[in-house]
Amino acid sequence: MERSDVIVIGDGVIGLAAAWQLALRGKAVICIGDRQPRATDAAAGMLAPSFEAFHPRAARPLKPLLDEALEKWAPFVSALSDNPQQELGYQRDGIVAIGFARSPEVSAIPCPPPSAFPVSKAWCVPGEGQVDPRLLREVLHRAFQSAGGIFVDGEVTYIDPQPENINVGLKENQLRAEQVVLAGGVKSSTLLPGAEEMEAVRGRAFLQYAPELKLQSVVRTPMVYFCPKQDGHIYIGATEETPAGE
Repeated sequence: MERSDVIVIGDGVIGLAAAWQLALRGKAVICIGDRQPRATDAAAGMLAPSFEAFHPRAARPLKPLLDEALEKWAPFVSALSDNPQQELGYQRDGIVAIGFARSPEVSAIPCPPPSAFPVSKAWCVPGEGQVDPRLLREVLHRAFQSAGGIFVDGEVTYIDPQPENINVGLKENQLRAEQVVLAGGVKSSTLLPGAEEMEAVRGRAFLQYAPELKLQSVVRTPMVYFCPKQDGHIYIGATEETPAGE
């Protein structure tokens, strides 16, 4: 039975980031991924705390935490890459807001609307931007392994907490660790009885190759977002669906 200090369940951006940081601190870390679709694979990668706080379902008291998290991105990506803009799609050149009845953020300033959108008014929220989660995940995966972390490909079937260790079962193996980090979203939270209940929310989005639009920044409306990527694709998302259809 293989043993480690920490087992991280989930190999998306959150899981790999946690695993990488733990490995850098000298922990023996195993990260488990099951090759199933991840939220990371479908995420647009917006770094937009002001718009998240503006969302009708958002918890506005979290805004200070979101702002603090935004400022953590610069040192985080700098530790991963000498050229985070090119290698990770990292940008902090502001997000343009259109279609809002009022400014979505106190720091927003009026700006010319993007030429691709037939609107007369726009605001720019400085300091916000985006990262490309797919690029980021690949770099994190390499950084984690370079830091001495071990990646295991498999599906976790159970978590069995014991007085001195936690057993983590895979279909053909069992691992043991002092601590377990659940970073696989709603699915991983069901592995541990008593884990904090999570609500599944599904979004719908698509990638459109449209270099002719020449968008330089993320564009947000109250209902739709447009994230231009380096290769000429634009990530467009619009819907949110809960299991109850709320």
